[in-house]
Amino acid sequence: MAGRFEALNRLWETVRQSNHDFRATTDIFPILDPESVSRTLELVERGTRNGAENLPAKTAKALDDVEQRIVATVEEEKKKSHQILEDEMGRYSRGTSAKAVSTGSSTILTAAVICFA
Repeated sequence: MAGRFEALNRLWETVRQSNHDFRATTDIFPILDPESVSRTLELVERGTRNGAENLPAKTAKALDDVEQRIVATVEEEKKKSHQILEDEMGRYSRGTSAKAVSTGSSTILTAAVICFA
């Protein structure tokens, strides 16, 4: 009986988790949530398993699989943030261009009204 409830509790925890690794914020760039990333990458489990096997070796120069996944995740989020910046800059540029055209049209219309009045 307890096994059923344990499975249900695990399912409930999974459903309650957000589907992204960011905290709610008003910052321009989303803040990466380390706890969520840790759960997603299963860092505790992998770290425990690797630690029991003394991996990576103290003399290792290259990153192990877990470290590479962390770096890849952070790099991917950095690329997404850069894309957000480019999108926002494009939106801003289009907005200022549209405003300039609107202002220019208004000036021309005002001048035409004055000329023909």
